[in-house]
Order: sequence, then structure tokens, then C-alpha cells
Amino acid sequence: MFYISMDKFSADHTTDKLVGRAFEIREITKLADKAKWMREFKRNYSGKVTTLDSKIYGVGCRYFVAVLDGKEVGFIRITNYTELWSNCYDEIVWNASDAYVKKNYRNQHVLRRLLKHVIDHCHVKSAFIEVERFVAYYSYYRTLGFTNFLYGRDDWLVHIIHKDLFECVKSQAFS
Repeated sequence: MFYISMDKFSADHTTDKLVGRAFEIREITKLADKAKWMREFKRNYSGKVTTLDSKIYGVGCRYFVAVLDGKEVGFIRITNYTELWSNCYDEIVWNASDAYVKKNYRNQHVLRRLLKHVIDHCHVKSAFIEVERFVAYYSYYRTLGFTNFLYGRDDWLVHIIHKDLFECVKSQAFS
């Protein structure tokens, strides 16, 4: 599930507040680093969380950390969903699974930069997000290319679909 841990999420995507600052995104591979970010996420997340198991640290998941002015300020975890879409999509598909930005760095476009990075460089084509957050920030997700959605397996989630993957979804729905 794509969960965002933040008190107030800004949908202002017109002005990148990180311009001119030292910002980079690094992939993390050490188990200890992955576990540190998941603990931070779980400690700060206020929404529903499904049971997390050891698979989130395996080869089917990748972790990226945002570094701003030399400090780690947030992370995103993506999960390989290629098999799920293999019946209608011939390319690799990753799903944005979890994301967290430290409180002092929220509303500065850190999450947007993390999402853009995994969309542009890691084949992220979908995400699960809570219905309430999706409705509140629908236009924000559209600017990232998530133009369509399906209701998730739980009534509190939607599966947002990137425009690149939507043709696959459409062909399956109407075949």
C-alpha cells in the first residue's frame, strides 16, 4: 500500500522549493538502513497499515532516500508488480508502496521529487493510496501522471494507475 506519513500535505506543485539547494536521491541496499526507515515510517504514520512482513526487505522491493543539504529527510519504497501486469503489459512495472518525509522537511517538494525519480527512472506505474488522501490530492497525483484509478482490495484504498499503464487496464476491463 502506498502510505504517506505527514500531518498536512501540500498539493502546491507549482513552485519547487528545493531549487538551489543540495538535493539528491540515493538507493539504499543495506538491511539496517531499510529497517531504520520502515521503523520511522511506522512510528509516524497515522493511517491504517497492513501487516508488513520480511518480503519488504527482499529483492522485490527497492528503497530510495532523499538527501537535502547532506541530511537524510525522507524515503520511498517501491515493489515489483511486473508479474501482476504481465498478462497485458510487456514492460517492467513497479508500485510505489510506502513513503515518508520527516516533519521539518514536509511541504518542500521532497515527496514529489522522490515520486518523480521512481516514476522516471524505476518504471513506477502504480501505487496504492488511501481513498481520503487520493480524493484530497487528486490533482497532485494527476500532475505526476496517475490519471486513473481502481478500487483496491480494501475499501479504504485505491490503486492509482499511471497513464502509461492505463491502456493495459482498459483492455483487461473491457475484454
